[in-house]
Amino acid sequence: MKCLAADDFLWQHNLQTLQCLVLLIYAINHAQGPAWSLLGTTLSIAVAIGCHVDPALLNVTFVEAEERRRAWAGLMMLYTIQNTCLGSIAPFEITNNVQLPMDMEDDEIMSRSLPLDDLTIVDPYSDDRPPTKMSYVLFKFRLYRLASDICCLTSSQTMPQLDQIRNLNDRIGAEKRAQIRRFHRHPDLPIYQRAHSFILDNYTNHLMLLLHRSFLTTNDSVDPEIISTGYERCEQAAYAVLSNYENLHARQEFRSYSWYTHGIGAFHAFFAMSTLLVMLGQTKRTAASKQVIVQAVQSCLGKIQEATPFSEICNRAYSILSPLVTGNICQSDTSPGEASATPASTGSKDASVQFMAMNAGEECEIFDPNAWPLAEGLEQMISKIPCEQWLSSAGFPWADALHL
Repeated sequence: MKCLAADDFLWQHNLQTLQCLVLLIYAINHAQGPAWSLLGTTLSIAVAIGCHVDPALLNVTFVEAEERRRAWAGLMMLYTIQNTCLGSIAPFEITNNVQLPMDMEDDEIMSRSLPLDDLTIVDPYSDDRPPTKMSYVLFKFRLYRLASDICCLTSSQTMPQLDQIRNLNDRIGAEKRAQIRRFHRHPDLPIYQRAHSFILDNYTNHLMLLLHRSFLTTNDSVDPEIISTGYERCEQAAYAVLSNYENLHARQEFRSYSWYTHGIGAFHAFFAMSTLLVMLGQTKRTAASKQVIVQAVQSCLGKIQEATPFSEICNRAYSILSPLVTGNICQSDTSPGEASATPASTGSKDASVQFMAMNAGEECEIFDPNAWPLAEGLEQMISKIPCEQWLSSAGFPWADALHL
């Protein structure tokens, strides 16, 4: 901020000032700091220098065009995150015609000589290239649009139409397949790309849980086959979230991503654990399958407990779930080197099997899964709290959840 102030950024606007402000807000936001007060100023600067106009309509070079699009995309992403924190499902709208930035590396942009109108747009759902530094942002834009559509569908008082659920489920599946092509088929990706793969996969599975959670507490009027499918998708998505979270928590190369495991990642794990506990208390399962759920929840809750001194989200999640889990928290014997290198949802058709393999060395306290005391409020928390409040810990009613 001192450097920006020395540059008179409030009066002398330029693209470099805008780029610095966007990066600064991201950094403060990751540190759980008060960043939103800067957002309005940053938007005003962006509009003042014309970033709300697509560069194809301006007399600028290809490099500057991509710089402008990237800065505007970053700003719109920040506004989307802010809206989510405030519990708003509507995407941030401002009159603009700016295209998303190209999925290119910096050196590709520098070597480009084609006019903007001659660029070929690659279909994101058929692209097999390794991910670029922009791929993560472009994936997140599509996932945020999906989140908005899911919230709009599930916010109605009636059970959504089956074809609507199938459509959204197919879109989630398309995103998963696109992530597999871009990330998981390229084993030698840098660490930050592997971390992005875990984060994207967890957000995608979080959306799967939000879409199908209504089938966990639905009445008998719904086709049993539909309910069974909803249970299966929720179970696999929840296991995948917990497995990915433990990978990011345990492996040394991901230590710099504690902003995620102490923040939104912990919140996603909280939702996944709560979902599994509701399923454990409701469904007729074998003792072995129930034990897998117990181990998964206990293992992940142990990781959440470790982070409670550093994270208010972890502290709240642990306070809610720990009284519901009988016995001491099991600590995983899986070393960081043994953890899966790819997101759980892609390593096995049945995520519960993969999770069982990851935690095979655990020995839990004696626990009778057939006598699971499902807290009435836990079921209500999963099914009744509006979808948009499950998108961000800032918009979640923690006070109500603490009184299960």
